[in-house]
Amino acid sequence: MADIVDDTRTAQWQRDEELLASATKYLISGGAGAELNAAHLVLACEFRSEYDFNRSFGPFASTYVNVEMRGPRAAYEVFRDDDHAATQALRTALQAVLGHDEALGSLSARASHVQIDPDGVDWHRRTRAQGTVE
Repeated sequence: MADIVDDTRTAQWQRDEELLASATKYLISGGAGAELNAAHLVLACEFRSEYDFNRSFGPFASTYVNVEMRGPRAAYEVFRDDDHAATQALRTALQAVLGHDEALGSLSARASHVQIDPDGVDWHRRTRAQGTVE
């Protein structure tokens, strides 16, 4: 059973990486402006997709692909704003590289988690020493 779960995770990771690489290449091929900005932000993010199967999309049955971008604050600020030109460029790129029976469902943004030491305490002291927390 564990092998099946591992195979499923590997397949999902490969699919996510393929979508991310394809969308990024699409954005870079635009060459400038919002598309290039979006590509730089995408490269700083982790990407996760979730499939919502058997939903109607127009006259055809389709799969909605819900996407989550997790990255630095700059990416979060941009990708959470649906009206931002880079967010619109990313939506266009994702839709362009999805399969013919797939449609972009949601695009959400989250800020990255901070990696901490295993003891989980040292980050308090280091952050205070850097003067970033009073």
